[in-house]
Amino acid sequence: MERRKLSSKFSILAAMGLGAAALVAACSGAGDTGATNSAGSGGSTSVGSNSGATGIGGDNGVGSLAGPGSGGSGSGQGGGCAGTSSKAEAIPLDIYIMLDQSGSMSSLVTGTNLSKWTVVTDALKTFVNQPTLNGVGVGIQYFPLVPATCNVADYAKPDVPIAPLPGVVPALTSSISVHGPTGLTPTWPALDGAIQYAKAWQVANPTHVTIVVLATDGLPTSCNSTIANTQMVAAAGFSGMPSIPTYVIGVGSALSNLDAIAMSGGTMSAFLVDTNANAGQAFLDAMNKIRGSVLACTYLLPPPPAGMMLDYTKVNVEYTPGGGGKPITIPKVMDLAACPSPGLGWYYDNNAKPTQIILCPDTCTQISMDAKASINVVLGCGTVIK
Repeated sequence: MERRKLSSKFSILAAMGLGAAALVAACSGAGDTGATNSAGSGGSTSVGSNSGATGIGGDNGVGSLAGPGSGGSGSGQGGGCAGTSSKAEAIPLDIYIMLDQSGSMSSLVTGTNLSKWTVVTDALKTFVNQPTLNGVGVGIQYFPLVPATCNVADYAKPDVPIAPLPGVVPALTSSISVHGPTGLTPTWPALDGAIQYAKAWQVANPTHVTIVVLATDGLPTSCNSTIANTQMVAAAGFSGMPSIPTYVIGVGSALSNLDAIAMSGGTMSAFLVDTNANAGQAFLDAMNKIRGSVLACTYLLPPPPAGMMLDYTKVNVEYTPGGGGKPITIPKVMDLAACPSPGLGWYYDNNAKPTQIILCPDTCTQISMDAKASINVVLGCGTVIK
């Protein structure tokens, strides 16, 4: 069975939709003074209507909480703030996979005559062939490369560049078929190269959300690779601009040290999959939970109204239950590590130069269970801090 219950950190079901709309508001009075149910100063009514709001685009992308524009038709007033809401727009999610093809991947999965390589790659083929992923971008590279190299630039070149599903499926399938287990585990240059490629892709596609998935069955063993220097690479990727989070899937036992790489990469902990008869399904579940957590949790910061500057200290996120009731202001926390469990919270992808609003894992879990919930972003009132 899995070393860790996969739903412990990201329990968003990929099939679940989350109704979301963006509310852009400018405060005409005092800022937030401790309100818990609204972005105004002690008010408790909704700051805007949700006219015309729809879901976030299912599994094709994360919600984009846009500012006033052609889609905006709602308006309202509450707590001293007036504004308009606009329809949430889906934006693409792109996943770049750095896959371990070291010699140890040839070892058999317990209770089967299948190698770890076969089980993992079969799970990846199943993953990319899911119709709910249509529109999601996927690319792949392997480590170690053949011939063996420690050159980061070599790992920054994809074997299959990121492209949307399902069109890229034949290229991914063909690529996997000509690779196989060999060599050692140069994790450090491999992850560095993956993040470099993902950063370049994100810069070229600024309306996308790009993540790296590092899938490995062992700890670093070559090219001066260690957990510590691989952590440094992951941390630099996550803290840089654009921010690239690193998700880690460990296949095998005694891989708890991979948690340190995931934490440095902004994703709290690794998904650890034991090599038993359920390994293939567990790996597929991990990929789907990673995909689902990004899709359900991440929103673009809306632009400010024309003629105004966006003040990152005056942004609030509100959740209105689908069954009705007063909107609940979700407090901001510093980062993923500060997310309450249980409890509500959100954080910026980068506190210095934010571009995204990310809901904390427990918040995602709670809100995703409410199919008719709505999420509003309110601009112009002092941010409620946890």
